[in-house]
Amino acid sequence: MKQLIDLKRFCSALSISSSTYYEMRKPESEKYDPEMPKPIKAFGDNKLRFDSDEVEAYVNTLITRANKIAA
Repeated sequence: MKQLIDLKRFCSALSISSSTYYEMRKPESEKYDPEMPKPIKAFGDNKLRFDSDEVEAYVNTLITRANKIAA
């Protein structure tokens, strides 16, 4: 079953702060990553949520990237 996680859990999964998250979303930032999962706005509120499967896949991508750089 798919699950949605909030921004706090998303940032925790990536070990980043929320301000780093917002920097990573800006195309003009040196931290920009176009592959980062897109947030989902649900339930009629302004809270950002993310598909947990997409977050897991993104974390795996980051690990793969890091391993290639280290090799």
